[in-house]
Amino acid sequence: MQPQPLDSSDGLTWSLYGCKEYELIVTIKSKHWRLVKDAVMQKGGALLKIGRTTAEKALLLKYWSKMAKIEARGYKHFKHEGSGQVDSVL
Repeated sequence: MQPQPLDSSDGLTWSLYGCKEYELIVTIKSKHWRLVKDAVMQKGGALLKIGRTTAEKALLLKYWSKMAKIEARGYKHFKHEGSGQVDSVL
């Protein structure tokens, strides 16, 4: 299955790139999963297993019967709509 580009009009694109809310994504070796998950829970946090790493150098999202390549980009908090200008935070 070949990854397809994400359509900017769909909800998936907005959920990945268009919000101010975010979650941290980390990788944990399988043999350490239980130990790390328990340690995070003891501190009041939670871990959710969402995927696996492979030798391929791409971030792919498989959902329903589709696969999409996730681009390395993020939300620009201080960008003016339509101008492309970003405010300085200093």
